[in-house]
Amino acid sequence: MGLFIDGKATAELKAYKYSGSDLSLTYKYILSPLAQKFAMILYQTLDNMDGKQARRTGSSSPLGMLFDHGCDALNSPLGSINWCVAMSINHSTPLIIFWTLAASAIPFYISTWEEYYTGSLVLPIINGPSEGLILGASLSVISFVHGPQVWHSYSFWDRVSPLFPPPAASHIESAASYLASWLNPLSTPTNFKGLCNYELLITLAALCAIQEMVLKSISVVHKYGFRPLLNLFPFASLCVASLIVGSNLPGVLEANLRSCMALFGLVFVDAVTALMLAHMTGKELNKLRVIQMPAYLLVGQILLGNLQDGEQASLSILLYLSAAATFTLFRFTVIIAEITECLGIWCFDITTPRNESVTY
Repeated sequence: MGLFIDGKATAELKAYKYSGSDLSLTYKYILSPLAQKFAMILYQTLDNMDGKQARRTGSSSPLGMLFDHGCDALNSPLGSINWCVAMSINHSTPLIIFWTLAASAIPFYISTWEEYYTGSLVLPIINGPSEGLILGASLSVISFVHGPQVWHSYSFWDRVSPLFPPPAASHIESAASYLASWLNPLSTPTNFKGLCNYELLITLAALCAIQEMVLKSISVVHKYGFRPLLNLFPFASLCVASLIVGSNLPGVLEANLRSCMALFGLVFVDAVTALMLAHMTGKELNKLRVIQMPAYLLVGQILLGNLQDGEQASLSILLYLSAAATFTLFRFTVIIAEITECLGIWCFDITTPRNESVTY
């Protein structure tokens, strides 16, 4: 009887078969053919190759799926950090930082949540693993060629705004002014010049993520009722806690921006991999995550006025990050050990039978 894999989970795990599809035209006509023919040393191509290779060699397993999608989950916040670096987005725009993280995390979690009920992971025509990675790489290339200041200019807005139809132009500019002041504390209606390029890009990414969340939620609720919405709690609570901490502790965000984003990433990885493991083992998701307990404590202290912006708050975040990293490493070590024992396989070894002794 393991910590994560019990008797019922063992039976479910042995019977588990991955099912999924990618409707992206980019994947179908460009990335998939490349994955079949050329071993390009690029994350995107390799990410499309690993599953094909495992199925071709007969070595696919639930552990491989957890590794693959778990690494993708970890790459999601890392990719968001890369977006911020490429566009030179800093601590002065906490909502932009949040939506940069959420724009990739929302579709990932909602797709995994949908798979938990439908049994199949279906990626839409435009999705993160295909078009999202291309966009992320393009940001870095554009910043390399033109400098990150290009994202802080209003070049796109200046070209598009004159095309607004006169009856709607004032309403569009008014809505854009409100959006800019909401996203950027430095922007006010009196100094509004339009939405800069990075604000437009992050807004578009956030709207796409929200659209996917709404459509998939409606689909699942239509088939399974409202109860599945409860399994959105771990991710929803992470988002709410992040907004509260970021808006109330701006000094902490300024001093530890990457640490805060990394902490968001670790908690996100825990939530989404827990959903994957529950799906593979046929178990109910544990909605109260151990790794999120310090976040609830931090939020409570902030709302009660017991935790102020400053060194103590920064230390709390750094200690939380260290504890989260340690807990994540321990959790995955135990999960891998239990799955390999359950399935009678080795980790990173597909040739040596489990029942044979191995000399290292």
